[in-house]
Amino acid sequence: MTTRNIIRFIRQCRDQGRCVLFSTHIMHEAEVLCDDIAFIDRGKLLAQGTAAELKQRYHQNDLEEVFVGLMGGDHDWR
Repeated sequence: MTTRNIIRFIRQCRDQGRCVLFSTHIMHEAEVLCDDIAFIDRGKLLAQGTAAELKQRYHQNDLEEVFVGLMGGDHDWR
């Protein structure tokens, strides 16, 4: 229930036009809550865009796969 309340609060802030900086490794949360997503590793910006733009750019249907590839996983796009 706590997670749902936090997500509800973040959505309310966003809908009120407030800027929310949200840090997570859970890509489903990022996709649902964020207008713009940035992948940062060791202080270096690896990629930035909307969830749709990132999935299209890296030819993936799942934001989790983009994340894994950028962080040096199976596809290592760095």
